[in-house]
Amino acid sequence: MTEEKILELASKYLSGNISDSEKQILFEWLESDKKNEALLKKLKQIWDLSGNYESDYYPDVSAAVNRFKTRLASKQRKKYLNFTLAWKAAAAIVILFIFSFLIYQYINNDNATNSTENIKLIASLNANAEYSLPDSSKVWLNKNSSLNYNQDFKNRVVYLIGEAYFEVQKQNGEPFTIHAGNTKTVVLGTSFTVKTDSENKSVEVIVLAGKVSLEKQEEKANQTESKVILNPGEKGLYNENNKSVSIEKNKDLNFLAWKTKTLQFVNSNFSDVVSILSKYYGREIFVNTESIHNCTLTSTHQNQELNEVLEELQILLNLEYQIKENKVIITKGGC
Repeated sequence: MTEEKILELASKYLSGNISDSEKQILFEWLESDKKNEALLKKLKQIWDLSGNYESDYYPDVSAAVNRFKTRLASKQRKKYLNFTLAWKAAAAIVILFIFSFLIYQYINNDNATNSTENIKLIASLNANAEYSLPDSSKVWLNKNSSLNYNQDFKNRVVYLIGEAYFEVQKQNGEPFTIHAGNTKTVVLGTSFTVKTDSENKSVEVIVLAGKVSLEKQEEKANQTESKVILNPGEKGLYNENNKSVSIEKNKDLNFLAWKTKTLQFVNSNFSDVVSILSKYYGREIFVNTESIHNCTLTSTHQNQELNEVLEELQILLNLEYQIKENKVIITKGGC
């Protein structure tokens, strides 16, 4: 990472004005080497000593420098110069110089760290993708998901956007860490899924085998539960809105359907069936009859297209339906 980028991300992070995507880049940089964390701590000490800024104040260094020079050069405006603004501009310049010096010194003393290449694995909008990682662990990415890690993979740290299923190999007690949103999932050797939901601002982890630790990455948190240990059959949930981490039994039989290509229903309410089918196949399904709402369904559908599933439901529940454009309209049915 360049000196300018480190300066930009560090300033935004310390001022609390960093976006989720920028925070992920910063955390990735921190995880790549312990020296990076030490550097950020030094920058934080300088930031804390730099003055009493308002909590939402974030110095625009470029603007501060230009404004400060312009006002000093203008005799007429100089007498009207607001002392507080001038002080902030000067303070921003001092912070910039100190930050830049530390980062420049760090970069020149540790070129090897910055030369580490970042690897990005992706799944397209229309297909899942399977990859083997350098430690022989495997990952399956759901559609429109991505995974990043450093080429050397020395700390077994990855960064996920979207949804993925992992089968992690044990490696002499070395943990495997997945950063997703504002959470960190740590394992030794197990199989589990991690799903980020940007719309609902949440992260979900479901364990199939082994044990998994799920915790939030933010240091300042109002909630007492910041970490949970998940066992097989359990689901961990992180809620960005209230910064909480919770645990519950996983009741979703189809959480891994995107990978297994198998849908399972056991005494499932028909309205739930419709919701699952709509999400899985990416099609809108409307039910225009009241007679079927209270029906339940037990069935398994493996590697089938939507029209094949509808044909089976037609037999099981006496369905009548129409397909118009990309929509399915159920007009009749009962149990």
